Order: sequence, then structure tokens, then C-alpha cells
Amino acid sequence: MNLLTLALSRAVPLLLLASASLVLARLVHDLVSRKSPAMGLAAFAAVLGLGVAALAPFSLRASCVVRGSAAFEHARWSAASRAFSDLEAAGGKLGPRLGYEYGAALMNQRRFAEAERVLLGTVERRPGARTVAVSPRTVIALGVCRYHARRLDAAEKTFAAVQAPELAYLRSYFLGRIAELRGDRAAALRGYDAALSGLPAFLPAAFQLVRLRLAEGDGGGAAAALARVPPRAFERDEGFRALAAHVESRTAPEAREFFVVFED
Repeated sequence: MNLLTLALSRAVPLLLLASASLVLARLVHDLVSRKSPAMGLAAFAAVLGLGVAALAPFSLRASCVVRGSAAFEHARWSAASRAFSDLEAAGGKLGPRLGYEYGAALMNQRRFAEAERVLLGTVERRPGARTVAVSPRTVIALGVCRYHARRLDAAEKTFAAVQAPELAYLRSYFLGRIAELRGDRAAALRGYDAALSGLPAFLPAAFQLVRLRLAEGDGGGAAAALARVPPRAFERDEGFRALAAHVESRTAPEAREFFVVFED
């Protein structure tokens, strides 16, 4: 969401409440001051003070929301998670959008257990319903949290539930990672291949596919996999250039884990 729109959406209700407090304070002042001008001023101040006190929690929560979203938009993950933590402490509700931003900020700090707790808190559970309302990107994020916690069975079921075409490359990639951790290289290769087909410039998929092909002595397969990557990716990413050097020398790079950055 545009930060200006977000700020206005929080500021307008506060301004309306502040205006209502002023109007009420003036009405009380006018009624009381007929008997005593001094009492009228005191009544005005008292009503206005109560209005400010009532607005303070709403103002604090609105500030946390804007600070958190602004930090998230600028990839300041620690600042974003602090702001959303302050929002929770102030009694504010995150909702699906803010909850995703909070969870993603925690994930980008590799705080996966905390992120899973936050993301699960955004799931809308309807009374009597067998299913829950949750966005595909949140499901993917939950799967990633469970994967890094090495709860592979839970992670596999979570990724398998994602049907959104635009996220298929991530689902396939992590299913491939799970398969490799279990020792099933054939399934791992299928997962990496599908991920690279979904997003040819996705370095983690290209790296794992090429690495595994080279580890199996399949230099031709590794070269064919790398050939699917768009040429512009080599210009802007050192990782692809390093991978090309491994293919040329037919030496498998050391295994590594990639941490996918989650954004809006």
C-alpha cells in the first residue's frame, strides 16, 4: 500500500475524533459558562483533556503502523519488526497485510520461529468451516519458516497447498530442497528444474540444479540448465558468472543454502 494512502487512512479518523472532542468541549463550555465563565473554561479543559487521553492509544497505534510499513518498504527489517512489535504491545491488531509484513521482516532476519507465530496469527479461522482464509504468499512464507526449522513433513504439506501460478517457482524450489535433504536426488532435480522453468533468472534454482548435475558427472546437463538463464542475469549477478565458471571447469560448487528475501 502507498505510504501516503496508509498515513491518510490512519490520520483521517484521528482528525475526526479530535474535531468531535473540540466540538463537545465547546458545547460543554458554552453550557457551563452561562453560570460561571471560570467553570466554563475548566469544563472545556477537562473535556478536551479526556478527548486527548482517549486519542492517545489510537495515535500510538497509527504511528506504529506507519513506521512499520515505511521501514518494511525500505527493507529496514529490524526497524519494521520493532514497530510492529510495538503495535502488538499497544493492543493493535495486525490483520493479514500488516501481519505478512511483520512476518516477512522477521524472516528476513532469519527469525523463523517468531515469523511463523506472527503469520499464523493472520490466518482467519471461520467458525464451523473446515478451511481457513489465507493468502498464497502467506502459505509460502509459512512453508519457508517450517523448512528452515527442518520440520520437513510440515513444510512439504504447506508448499503442496500453494496453487498460485506466480509462486510455483518457489513451491517447486523448496520441494526440491526437501527432496534433496531426504536423499532423493531425482525428485530434487525435478523440483529445481521446475523452479528454473518458472523463473529462469532465479539464482537459487539455477545454482542447485547445476550443482547437482555436476555432482553427478552430468556436465552437459549442467550446461543445458545454465543455458536457460537469460543473458542479462549474468550481467547483473556475480552468482551466475561464478556458476558459469564451474560449468566451464566441470567442477561442482560446494553445497549452500539460500535465504530468500520476502518483500511486499
